[in-house]
Amino acid sequence: MKTRDLITYRVGPESQPELWRFIRDTADRLGVAAPDVVELYPVPDVELARGRLLLGLPYVLGLDADGLADVIAHELTYQQTRQGWVVSRLPAQTFCPESVASALLRAAHIAVSFERFVLQYTGPLATAGYYPVDLWDGWRWTLRQKRGWQTPSASVRPVPLDPSGPAAAPAPADDATRPVPLRPLGITTETGFARLLAEEFMSHPGAGQDHRLRPVTFDEVPHEVWDSGMNRQAVAIRTAAAWLMRQSRVTASEVLDLVADGRAAEILHDAGVESPDLDPAARTLGPLVHEALRRRMYRFEHPLRQHVYVGPAWDRIDVAELLESVEQPNVLARLAYLLT
Repeated sequence: MKTRDLITYRVGPESQPELWRFIRDTADRLGVAAPDVVELYPVPDVELARGRLLLGLPYVLGLDADGLADVIAHELTYQQTRQGWVVSRLPAQTFCPESVASALLRAAHIAVSFERFVLQYTGPLATAGYYPVDLWDGWRWTLRQKRGWQTPSASVRPVPLDPSGPAAAPAPADDATRPVPLRPLGITTETGFARLLAEEFMSHPGAGQDHRLRPVTFDEVPHEVWDSGMNRQAVAIRTAAAWLMRQSRVTASEVLDLVADGRAAEILHDAGVESPDLDPAARTLGPLVHEALRRRMYRFEHPLRQHVYVGPAWDRIDVAELLESVEQPNVLARLAYLLT
């Protein structure tokens, strides 16, 4: 994930004393000089250049204290050795090589999941002329759901960035398993980061030409915005399936037949909507199921849980759970009914 005009947030002993002290303590444990300048930026990455440490906000929010220390230590050590893989060169008495390697893998997972979050939720908004002012609250909320810290429901709102705020979920007793405390960044910084990420989609093919993005919260997004993005994907998938079948057009049920025959990856490739971390069958059928459920007046249970739908009779369908077992005959039969 890259940005054209990167904006940053300066970390200092006054603005972020806990994070500032944490980074300096990490450098002391390594026996190297602490960076003179520390700045947060909205890209899931970490980079040290000429005494300036750029630290991705997704890492600060997503990694626990031990994991963040390991990732920072790896970057600081790289600057000393100029070698890409420096785990074995970290001081064993303070940094376990296995722990550092595990933290780097977790950081990679956070980077992928954050970019998926931005693609799924910020992309459609940017195309419609919006940017989400509560992007970071939403990202943190989804992290909590994945970790099982609280039970999701339609009434749950994203928690504030301040982990000491009244809406923050209870944390484990061990400080090392919690994120490093982060004080509020300020509305200007948070919205600036969100707008910057949204503007990345404006240069993509098919995006709108009006660069004056309007602010919106996830709760305020009209359903038509999400529908438009899903419908574009559904059209691309049906078009690719029609080409494979040498037909002018195909139905959703015919696409399901192709998926059952193991041709989902071909459809995605031709449609240009591949995703390496999603199952091809689920990625192919998801937009088609969305269309079918919306025709039946189903809506998302929560703006940030778009795989769960609630119908007019308050029945609930978890599409992700359904598509996990798409090869099962009973699931195929249910999908065939939904897509008819």
